[in-house]
Amino acid sequence: MAKKNNKYRILEIEREINRIFEDIFAKTTREFFLEQGWFPPVDICEKNDEIIVKIELPGVEKKNIKIFIKGNKLEIKGNKRQPYIPNIRFLRLEREYGRFHRVLNLPYYVNPENVKAYLKDGILTIKFSKLKPDKEKEMEVEIE
Repeated sequence: MAKKNNKYRILEIEREINRIFEDIFAKTTREFFLEQGWFPPVDICEKNDEIIVKIELPGVEKKNIKIFIKGNKLEIKGNKRQPYIPNIRFLRLEREYGRFHRVLNLPYYVNPENVKAYLKDGILTIKFSKLKPDKEKEMEVEIE
């Protein structure tokens, strides 16, 4: 009987040690990412003359997202606010909150005047028209 009790006691100690380490590292990781922001996953694809970018932003409101485009650089930034729930103490918090900021190099220059963006089911979709490359021009450059 003593061996059985010792076995359960060892399992209890192991669970407690695991819980302590999870608490320590979860807090450290969470604090780090709150300071650094988080990085939502991105897919970039092309279809004919269009570039399509999809970004996972579950729980982010449209008003908290900013999109900028210049040349072939796409910048997306925003904030996912953690909802306030009174009288709640989290036992585990794995969803990401706080600031995010991504700067992506697109494979082509895009037309900033022909962009469509929409947010549906936590996915931000941005569609761009590729810019047609100008014909190469040869130009003489004078030396000053």
